[in-house]
Amino acid sequence: TSGYKNAITPELGEAAQVAHNSYLSVLVEEGIPGFFLFMLMFAAVFFSLLRLPLLERRFTLVLLATLMIAMAPLTWEDQKVVWFVLAVLLGLAQAMGIPRRVVVAQPVPASRGRIPARPVRPVARPAFPAGRMPRRDA
Repeated sequence: TSGYKNAITPELGEAAQVAHNSYLSVLVEEGIPGFFLFMLMFAAVFFSLLRLPLLERRFTLVLLATLMIAMAPLTWEDQKVVWFVLAVLLGLAQAMGIPRRVVVAQPVPASRGRIPARPVRPVARPAFPAGRMPRRDA
């Protein structure tokens, strides 16, 4: 964050202060290519969050937006909090994208000198108890 102060010190003298804006600070210190890569990082996290289920997507997008808005008046581009939140969001998006198979199998009875029993195929459990289907007329 000292690059911004060093860049404006010749113009403002010793009264120069830091940017107090993460985006402006990155733009001044790293230039247009660095700013593009910095914003590309946020875009990559954003697009990975769009694949989440609705509830998780809403939560994570609000958290990302809060982080990005909080970085506007602060010089946080080098703070651990920013990188930790981005890593957690990306990790959550990747973990939620892993398909999970839940198989409920009925036990196979042991054979006692007879022909071994044929294994029973897994049975899917119904989403609702018998006779308790949700009403669709509402």
